[in-house]
Amino acid sequence: MKKLVLPFLLVISIFTLAGCGQLTPKDLFDKVNNAHKDIESVEIKFTESSKTEDEDEKSTGIQKMDFKKDVSYIKFNEDDMILYKDKKETLLFYDGFELGLEEDEKKEYKNYLKYNKDRQKNQLAFLQQFDDKLFEKFELKEEKDTYILTYKGSKEDKKKLLEAMSSEYYKELSKKTKHEIVDVEVFDLTFKINKKTYLIEQYQYDQKFTEKLDGEESKYDRSTTYHYSKYNKVKDIKKPKETSADSGDDEKLTLSKEEQETYEKEAANYVSALIQATVYQNVDGYVENAPDTESQEEKVKSAEHQKSAFRSIYIENGKNTMQSVGAEVSDSQFETLADGFLNALSKTKYEIVGAKAEGNDSFVVTLKIEGFNDGKLISETQAPIQEQFQQGNLTEQEFVDKIMESLAQAYNGEITLEAPVEMDVNVIRNNDGTYIVALQDQYLGGFVQY
Repeated sequence: MKKLVLPFLLVISIFTLAGCGQLTPKDLFDKVNNAHKDIESVEIKFTESSKTEDEDEKSTGIQKMDFKKDVSYIKFNEDDMILYKDKKETLLFYDGFELGLEEDEKKEYKNYLKYNKDRQKNQLAFLQQFDDKLFEKFELKEEKDTYILTYKGSKEDKKKLLEAMSSEYYKELSKKTKHEIVDVEVFDLTFKINKKTYLIEQYQYDQKFTEKLDGEESKYDRSTTYHYSKYNKVKDIKKPKETSADSGDDEKLTLSKEEQETYEKEAANYVSALIQATVYQNVDGYVENAPDTESQEEKVKSAEHQKSAFRSIYIENGKNTMQSVGAEVSDSQFETLADGFLNALSKTKYEIVGAKAEGNDSFVVTLKIEGFNDGKLISETQAPIQEQFQQGNLTEQEFVDKIMESLAQAYNGEITLEAPVEMDVNVIRNNDGTYIVALQDQYLGGFVQY
């Protein structure tokens, strides 16, 4: 169940000065803050690289911010992905298609865009709220037209700053999210400030750290460069428009007949492979169905990742739901529930109806799915337990424990399948010939109905 990895989480952009002629660090901070006070819009070009144990990713793009109208626009070039937010709505586009967002996804993207906007107007002021002595931790060098600022804080300074940034981000998502910065290996920040205007022209950061989120550790290794321009010259940021078969702006299909047939088949096979790995937890099924644009080793690695991620996200969502109502549920209870849920999913059925090219690298795969009604199953399981609780026969903890136990049993029992429904899934073909489904909910909604 793929979720966008927020690419600027914990991106830190701050600066101070350490001795430059008569200009003190505090003087420069004041000048920069004063210069950014009247900024109403800006354009930002970025280059980013991110390394994990499994892969290295690089991306480029552009951000447009209208602070006065509260409009944000971010385009990621390689993924052909656009995030947009104004006062009324938050939108996500992939390859020209608007993707529907669930409420929790919309909340996450909205929070990320707000967090990003708050930083980008004035990175200095944003960070000073966490450390009013920030200017003491930078070294200043001077070039012809710019001031060069390099962060020289101690390891403890770096950890505290990352911790503060993390807290600022997560507080809007969940009051119960527990996080900490476990270790900081690299934390290098370099800023270029225009001498005449005192506006930020560029910043580059390199960060390598370990964060613990709700008990689970993740390692981050990121490098990003931002170039700021067009201060107060960005006007009328337009909301993206979805392309369609009837749109004159739609991409022309220039594939040969053979290419179109091949790519449509590969897109359909990829969706089938993804379903095997996620819904049916079947690594061999993924390997058997996935297009040969991946090597055998890559197929196995992708399958295992999709399989484990699907289960992990189900458990994590369950934990968040229980935490939101203050219920105490053990890890073993969630594991048992996940086993049952996956067993129920294993009883479902699907078939590929067809695939159609919408553009040279965008396809729609149609599925026919016989899923089960999870909402009905939960309601029927919970009703008698709820009655016992209301009669005073169960404590709150006994009620929760009974619900978890009974749901797991129901999932492992007889599963009634619903009438077949057709679902369309948007698939994107990358430049390297691999495929991606941006929103797995487009097919999951057929397998798990409410």
